[in-house]
Amino acid sequence: MGWNELMAEVEEKVVGTIRGSFRPLDGIPFFTVCYPPEYEREAVRQFKLLSERLKAGEDIPSEVTSMKDILKEALSELGVFNDGDERWLVEFEREKGKEELIEDLKMYLPDKISGILLNRLVDKTSNFVAILIRTGALYPFVRTSSIRAKLENRIKCILIIAYPANEVGEMLYSGSFNLGGYYRGEIIHWR
Repeated sequence: MGWNELMAEVEEKVVGTIRGSFRPLDGIPFFTVCYPPEYEREAVRQFKLLSERLKAGEDIPSEVTSMKDILKEALSELGVFNDGDERWLVEFEREKGKEELIEDLKMYLPDKISGILLNRLVDKTSNFVAILIRTGALYPFVRTSSIRAKLENRIKCILIIAYPANEVGEMLYSGSFNLGGYYRGEIIHWR
């Protein structure tokens, strides 16, 4: 399977969900789309093109959101990011220690990121498509499964998560990063 087949499957299932001809697994309109991490640049382009096709051809409102930007916003709200000045991070890491910093971020970022997304998506209707790209930026602090779990039953829109891995649970080919057990909704694999 290449990009054409992968994106055609995603588009078919998303449009089918909106039109009522397809019911996602468990009735949860979340789609996790796996692709090889080395294709990240092309993934960004493909998901932006998908958004444009949905808007133009199907008259379906959609929006692409970079998780890199959401991560920056969350870190800023937590008071640990000063955009444009990375010296603070070096000092912060020296004060707390690398391991403690990582553990703190793993503890606070999932709720903060989910809250930011919830605020952006809570008013979107069931025919709106939210596409999350650059999810690899969350590694190793946030599991996309925790985001999906916190958004389920709280948003009505369709959620597409561009996921840089061949299988759910192996973010960026890391055997040490297990995503846990939240796999509701559709998983579309690169084949």
